[in-house]
Amino acid sequence: MSKKYVELLEILCCPFCKSDLEFIEKYLFNQETEDELLKKIKGQEISGYKCSKCNLLFPIIEEIPVFLEDKVIRLNQ
Repeated sequence: MSKKYVELLEILCCPFCKSDLEFIEKYLFNQETEDELLKKIKGQEISGYKCSKCNLLFPIIEEIPVFLEDKVIRLNQ
């Protein structure tokens, strides 16, 4: 993925707990969802920013990092 996504890590933090984020390049999103935007990426490998403390993934959809609470992907433990 683009270098710009990795560089954003220097200024981004988790909007919930303010912890540092980790860039994840390939995550297979296959969770059931009613959200129309998340339905577009179901079954695809996506990139995003992961908060290890909250165990959340903030997806990059159509080259835009999405930090909205209703678009966050809750990762399995």
